[in-house]
Amino acid sequence: MNILKHGICAFALAFAVAAPAGAATISFAQDNAPQTGALSFTNGSETVSVVASQVPTGGTALIASYAGTNGGLGVCTSYISVLGEGGCGTVFGGGDSYLLDGGPRNSSAKEAVYLDFGLATIDLTSITFNSVSDGDTFDIISDQVAQAAYTIAAGASQQVFTFTTPIRGSFFGIGALGRNDNFTILSMGYNIVNPGPVVPTVPLPATGLLLIGALVGIGALRRRRSSGFAAVPA
Repeated sequence: MNILKHGICAFALAFAVAAPAGAATISFAQDNAPQTGALSFTNGSETVSVVASQVPTGGTALIASYAGTNGGLGVCTSYISVLGEGGCGTVFGGGDSYLLDGGPRNSSAKEAVYLDFGLATIDLTSITFNSVSDGDTFDIISDQVAQAAYTIAAGASQQVFTFTTPIRGSFFGIGALGRNDNFTILSMGYNIVNPGPVVPTVPLPATGLLLIGALVGIGALRRRRSSGFAAVPA
């Protein structure tokens, strides 16, 4: 009986104690053609699902990412279709570029990306932007709560923006704020606060019926949280 009791205690302790927090980076420099739905990125430890949005107009938004010097995560929307144009490409070619922008031809149509870390909780410490022009601005939400607006430093087209106070959450929204802002998101730096529940592999005692019951309860707990994208504004 004591062996079973100690085994259950050890199991509960292993489940409750998460892996130690650490610094990490996730890159969005991958080739993914513009598409509806979500893109998935991983660094081997955390996986991030990303969708695009056009706010507040709710127009069609395609998520895209590209590798290379001018790569990163961006959005292509239909807001310029009112001018008889459409599709993704370069603005000069008659379509919306895949850059994340504030809607230079329609100030109410701003492009945004929503990033979901699932069950993991992180402290967002930095964002590396690409294709930056002078004075670009962005705003950010964390777990559906508006945080602040920020200005990206002028200078090189690739800039690392470091937050003075890290922004904690599992779900983040980042949007181009100004009318003439446009950029891509190359990567994000963060500290892992909680990687989420981990069920370790442990030997099952001969009288381990209680452990089986505990596993069933843990499975139910992990299913409680639904995707944060359900609350994403149109």
